[in-house]
Amino acid sequence: MIIHTDTNGFDKVVLDKNRELVLVDFFATWCGPCKMLSANLEKLDKEAGDRIVIAKVDIDENPELAEKFGVESVPTMLVYRKGEKEMQVVGARTVDDLKRMLGL
Repeated sequence: MIIHTDTNGFDKVVLDKNRELVLVDFFATWCGPCKMLSANLEKLDKEAGDRIVIAKVDIDENPELAEKFGVESVPTMLVYRKGEKEMQVVGARTVDDLKRMLGL
């Protein structure tokens, strides 16, 4: 499931301890690698189904979230398991890289 979230909904979507796996994609609409990653995240969503929630955060619309999580370049991805941050990755990845990274 892909969810677009913002400052108001971030904690509910990402930090929910009942969610097994959440990948947060910090992106910008003007970012070429972000567009490439977005297509790969859509493929991952179709393949992984309910095993993962993908939360997308536009840094231009939510600069306070980008600052809070130390996002200095895009795309940046954060991975949460049961509400706890597990890793932070900068740069676009292939679908296979994403699956390996997430243990899918």
